[in-house]
Parts: sequence; structure tokens; C-alpha cells
Amino acid sequence: MPRRAPLSISHHLCRPMQRQTVLPLLLVALIGVWSSPRAAHAQSAARGSQSTFWVGGGLGLGRLPGADDADRDESLAGSLNASYQFRRHLISARAASAGELFGDNFYDYGLLYGRAVSHETLYVSLATGIAYVDGQRSEGLFDDPEDVDATVGLPLEAQVYVRPLRFVGIGLYGFANLNQEESFVGATLSVQIGLLK
Repeated sequence: MPRRAPLSISHHLCRPMQRQTVLPLLLVALIGVWSSPRAAHAQSAARGSQSTFWVGGGLGLGRLPGADDADRDESLAGSLNASYQFRRHLISARAASAGELFGDNFYDYGLLYGRAVSHETLYVSLATGIAYVDGQRSEGLFDDPEDVDATVGLPLEAQVYVRPLRFVGIGLYGFANLNQEESFVGATLSVQIGLLK
């Protein structure tokens, strides 16, 4: 029978080389498994840091606390707003009004900055800034309304919404304006439409 050729040096090195190759591959696999939850968390955080934008509007009840007539009935209120949020920073532009159906009526146009927090479908924010305020005074249905002097006011805003869908939310929009002519407050049942999540 022919004699078998002696094993080469490469054959003797084969097993150590296999071990040297397999160990790094195992190490890479373990690092990949260990880092995958971190990557998922980073992706989730990245989604949370994306900017959101929406417009909202609603109708509700208001009040003119500075009015001379303490027995004045509740007023009607309306609100329109456009808001932009990045992380917890909120910038809003708003128009809000409160007034009687046949009486005094005041409104503002404001630019506000605030902070916002959200958890799952719940969203809450508070903001303040500066606003242009104007309005009219009237004694009733048959009285000619009298324009008041426009002034600058301090607008306040609170938004509390439930966002069951990515593009639609519903909730309460509360507002106030503190100024030297006629301060007013209001709350509206409002709808948000935009990129909410």
C-alpha cells in the first residue's frame, strides 16, 4: 500500500486558526445582541426628538373679569392656534376672543413660547408671550359698539389633549390675556390636526 503523505504545516495550523476565527465571530455576535436593545432605544429617542406641528381651533366659554358689571353672564369664546414643538420646546401663534353675544368683545393675536410634555396619547403644554389686544364695548343689541384703544397684553395658554391618532387630537384649549384695557379668559373644546407624533 502506498504510504500516506505527511501532514503539512498548514494542516497542523488549521485548528488553531479555526479557533482564532470563531472566537472573534462569537465576540461580534455577542456585541450585536447586547447592543440591539440600545439601538432600539436610540431609535425611539430619535423619534421622540422629531419636531411636530399642528393647527387647532375650537369654541367654548369665556369671561371678562375686568368688566364693571359683576353680574355679567358667561361670554362666548373662540380660539385658533398654530403650534410647533421640538423636544419639549413649544412655539405657538394664536388668535383668541371672549365676549358677549350682544355686548363687549375682546380678542388678541399672540406669539407664545412654552414647554410641553406627553405620555403615550396624553399631551399637556403651558406657554406665555406677547400679544396685540383689541376689542369693542357695547351696551346691548341696539347700542352702537365703541372701539377701544388697542394695547399690548400678556397672553397665557394651556393645552390638554388626547391624541388617539397620529394626525388628530381632541381636548381643551385654555387661554387668558392680562392687559390694561380689559383682561379676559376662556376655554374651548378644540381639535388638533397635524403631525402629532
